[in-house]
Amino acid sequence: MFPSLPRQPMPPALLVSSMLLVAACDRGTVPTSAPFQAARSAAPPPIGNYVATPAGWFHRSCVHEIPNGAHVDTRSGLVTRGDGSTFRIPKCLYPAYADYPTRRGRYALAPPADTGWIEYASHHLGGDTNYAHLAADWKVPRHPTGSYSGVQVFYSFPGLENIDDDTVYILQPVIQYGYNSYFGGSYWTAASWRCDGDSGTCMHGTPIPIGDSDSVLGTIDASACVNGRCTWTTVVVDVTRDTRSNWTATDTVNYNWTTGGAVEVRGGGGLGLTQCNQFPDTGVFYAGISLYDANWTRLTPAWDTVVQPNVSPSCGFDVATTSTTVNVTYNPPPPPPSLSASISGPSQVRQNCEYTWSASVSGGQSPYSYQWSGELSGTGPSVTGALSTSGTLYLDVSSADGQHASNSLYITMTGLPCPQAPTP
Repeated sequence: MFPSLPRQPMPPALLVSSMLLVAACDRGTVPTSAPFQAARSAAPPPIGNYVATPAGWFHRSCVHEIPNGAHVDTRSGLVTRGDGSTFRIPKCLYPAYADYPTRRGRYALAPPADTGWIEYASHHLGGDTNYAHLAADWKVPRHPTGSYSGVQVFYSFPGLENIDDDTVYILQPVIQYGYNSYFGGSYWTAASWRCDGDSGTCMHGTPIPIGDSDSVLGTIDASACVNGRCTWTTVVVDVTRDTRSNWTATDTVNYNWTTGGAVEVRGGGGLGLTQCNQFPDTGVFYAGISLYDANWTRLTPAWDTVVQPNVSPSCGFDVATTSTTVNVTYNPPPPPPSLSASISGPSQVRQNCEYTWSASVSGGQSPYSYQWSGELSGTGPSVTGALSTSGTLYLDVSSADGQHASNSLYITMTGLPCPQAPTP
């Protein structure tokens, strides 16, 4: 177990921001359901200078790309590249925002429900217990059919946070569609992120291009932990293309909240995504989720699922889980039409003459299974045979989506003999 960290006194600026947040909550203008609550200020910043990160809106000067394989000391801001060369991340001079900072001020307007975390599954250790490992694999969904304009971005990821503390930090291996005002566009990218709402600094690994249906692996691991200070490695790998975005950071954060899979949207002006066809395909399925605590005990989480209420547009958002999977979905396909079945073939026959009856099926989802009974039996789409007496032919059909339909046909014997085949 990582030793618990003492809480530091709240800086005066953040204390003022927190007081403003409480006042805003009293007015009913700030939702409490979002899992990330970044540092805030009542002063409205220039809109164009903010980047839509997976952790909210961070000032452009405070968002930094970390080269692949580099290490960041979060106390000093020193970045050491893989070749041993270094550079230093400057101190951030601007606040971070959990939602889009409007010109009227962060607290003047309630942020729309369709920007930020839309749906997710989470697990919370609570107290001073940490996670030490999170891994999941998933496939990149088919790109959206709807177009994006300006700063509109779709994010999906698993991740870790320290949700019990005054200011939240995130570690996330992220897939992204759209432009976040810093990188991306109408194509898929992936990057590993670490954002710090306290300092207002957000860092990400080198973005890598990914594509529809690519297999992706995301991992977050703690190592070299001494007196509560650990090295965290966040990696997102495109397994299909054998490319990755990875780097490490050393900090003392107590990561005790995780999401096994989340969908988040951001948009300039707080618009987020405005049409259901801007969401890619029908969702993201996270599988093979592996979660360990600081004692390296494997956990079997009973995930808490959240779908934010009153999201507009309403796109059929839903979350389903097992202990090792999280399926965040939207745009469910319409149910197939009802299954119906009828029998095509003669209703009057001659004695001992051979005839064929066929199933006519519509609706449901193929493939279909057939069961004939009564005067003839079989399991194909048609049956052939000769009858000696009048009787009923029954048909039962099942479709792949679990629907059932049945029909019957009464066949009358005419009494006429079956014509003899001509002699050659």
